[in-house]
Amino acid sequence: ARLVRKSCIAPLVSALNRKRGGPRLRRGQRAPAATKNRALNIRHRVVKPQSGFLTLRGGKFRGKKIPIPADKSVRPTTDRARTQAFALLDQHFRYGDGRARWAGAIGLDAFSGTGALGLEAASRGAHHITFWDTSQQQIRILNETLASLIGIKATTAVQSALTPPEARQRVDLIFLDPPYHRGWIEPCLAALTQAKWIASNTLIYTETEIGSLPPKGYQVLTARESASSCLRLLLPQFG
Repeated sequence: ARLVRKSCIAPLVSALNRKRGGPRLRRGQRAPAATKNRALNIRHRVVKPQSGFLTLRGGKFRGKKIPIPADKSVRPTTDRARTQAFALLDQHFRYGDGRARWAGAIGLDAFSGTGALGLEAASRGAHHITFWDTSQQQIRILNETLASLIGIKATTAVQSALTPPEARQRVDLIFLDPPYHRGWIEPCLAALTQAKWIASNTLIYTETEIGSLPPKGYQVLTARESASSCLRLLLPQFG
């Protein structure tokens, strides 16, 4: 433990006493042992991890809270970043005639974590979302969340996007939000293409660290940067 010089104790204890309405100590005056111990221990209090919540920002379940684990095992997209991401999606996730594609859409949240991105899509009317995560605990928590959102059609699996199973059908929208600094975007896209998850009109949302390059073979429809992340919307360029 870090040593605190005795000469520093009196001013600190005096400040504590003033805050609590106690007597002010003069130079050279000793503090009661209990008060001194409180002063010494101020810097050594243990702060336990606190779980928290994210809030869905739009659609049918707007305002619904999604639990975040206390152990920092996931890096959820913040409420502010999701608001920005779905503002971009609302502009670009449309048919050629301008109609929104949310209703009836099939989506994949490939690094789901809390499931916030896929749940935002489902809240806006997506017909079915597949959620993958490599953490069995996180999938269990997500299943509990889904049970509280009546009407959402979803499939969850403990699954890596780097080794996806063959798709039963191609999807309209994919969320790729892998851990930063691992270079997983291109390998995941290659694996998902090989497994027939990606069609020529599949819109792909990626979230990466600042400074990362867009994947080859994909058109960048739009991109936004924050202090720590880069959001992109991509379309495949097959052939």
